Amino acid sequence: MRRVPIEKAEAGMITTQPIVSEKGMVLCSKGSPLTETLIERLGRLGIRSVAVEGDDPVEGTTDPVQSRLEIDERFSKVADDPLMAEIKNLVVKIQLGS
Repeated sequence: MRRVPIEKAEAGMITTQPIVSEKGMVLCSKGSPLTETLIERLGRLGIRSVAVEGDDPVEGTTDPVQSRLEIDERFSKVADDPLMAEIKNLVVKIQLGS
């Protein structure tokens, strides 16, 4: 499994996790093939990345941009909480060394 920014998602990729909106609505089920139309719709709905089949192109390396996207997405629902912002900053420092 790998996470792909929605801008780099391609038609034919297969999802490995359900894609869920901020309100908890399932937009796409696990095992669904992505289409150009679906990718565009997900982007308009604010989905930043999707989990798809396959490994990262270079195993053992971490793409800092991808890691940051994942961290931002995980903390997006609590962006207004000062304590969670501090926790997010700690996660960024630990994972990305910045």
